[in-house]
Amino acid sequence: FCRLCEQHSAVRFEIYGDGPDRAVLEAKHGDKVKFHGAIPDMSPCWPDIDLLCITSRHEGLPLVALEAMSRGIPVLAFAVGDLPKLIRHGDNGWLIDEGDLDAMAACLHQWQTLSSQHRQKMSEKARQTIAKGYSPRAVLPQIIDVYRQAVPAFQ
Repeated sequence: FCRLCEQHSAVRFEIYGDGPDRAVLEAKHGDKVKFHGAIPDMSPCWPDIDLLCITSRHEGLPLVALEAMSRGIPVLAFAVGDLPKLIRHGDNGWLIDEGDLDAMAACLHQWQTLSSQHRQKMSEKARQTIAKGYSPRAVLPQIIDVYRQAVPAFQ
């Protein structure tokens, strides 16, 4: 993430979360990246985030991606774990080959140059993705069906 920010000096980067390398990274990149540390409730932070960049090399299906997209925040991430099931490249976010920071930087630049109408369209598609496939309305019927199928086994 910090190497990505080095390629975009005009963009404000912020990191939410904490880890053992924070002090070293903050000392080296603190002039370009704002380090917030652990945030117990991201609700007040989401309105300030335009694009969520996930630079993890290993993921399952990160809740942060679901949370961001449910708020209309597109995600730019490496195509790892189940992120390819969630993100459609160039439609509701961007997926990049793992570790390809140059491609990630290019997509970040593309996001910056999109018209406000195109940004709004992408944001709405991110929101719709969650509503259609991951919201309680979409998921609860599937869970209830599993329980219904399991009940006869216990009778």
